Amino acid sequence: MLLCETTVKGIIPNIKANIAKVLKTKGKKQREIARTLGVTESAVSMYLSGQRGAVAAKKLNTSELIQHKEICKVCTTMQTFCKGV
Repeated sequence: MLLCETTVKGIIPNIKANIAKVLKTKGKKQREIARTLGVTESAVSMYLSGQRGAVAAKKLNTSELIQHKEICKVCTTMQTFCKGV
């Protein structure tokens, strides 16, 4: 899997799942969360139940992330963000 594919299929859904969970604990309704994240209410339901996001994150291969030398702008931004966390 290419680095960008890993980002799109694993990292971004995981981030959205975590944001959805935080917003839910703050009393936001699924409709509001969906609007905030730019996804459907069904996607929010899947994020909250662990059917989307968390499952994909478990499949990430960190050695695969390190091997790629050509990195798109999104991936570079994500790497910079992750280093600061």
